[in-house]
Amino acid sequence: MSENFAPETVDSLPSWAQKMIGDLRTEAATNRKAAADAQTERDTYRDELTGIASKTALDGLTGILADPEDLARYVDTTTLLGDDGKPDPGKYTEAAQTLISERPHLGIPAPRTAGKSGVEVTGGRTHTPRVADPAAQIAAGTADFVSLVQGAS
Repeated sequence: MSENFAPETVDSLPSWAQKMIGDLRTEAATNRKAAADAQTERDTYRDELTGIASKTALDGLTGILADPEDLARYVDTTTLLGDDGKPDPGKYTEAAQTLISERPHLGIPAPRTAGKSGVEVTGGRTHTPRVADPAAQIAAGTADFVSLVQGAS
């Protein structure tokens, strides 16, 4: 006849077995805590690396968008990840070009074209103003002697 010995509680076991079980439980709890800490640290590093890769992909858009951060404002960047889960620069470029086609004002402004003289059209004066000759102004009738004297004082 075999005897089935199945104690219901740890307290019913011999003291050496209770100590061993207590030690194993403590070790398991320590390992669970270490595993949770390692997972948290892994997630932190993963987020940092994703941020770096995302910044690198956004920096590649400086020739396309006036402000590369606009892509993240108007497009869900989680859809721009590659098969490896990292930001895919090709998808970023494609999304930026699509964004510019929908919102052209977000792109880099076209360079101003040159006027007939070949000088870039800037809307402002590109030359230094001439220093007026008071005698010539009086002779031409564009200024009078009194105005010139009052302006000079």
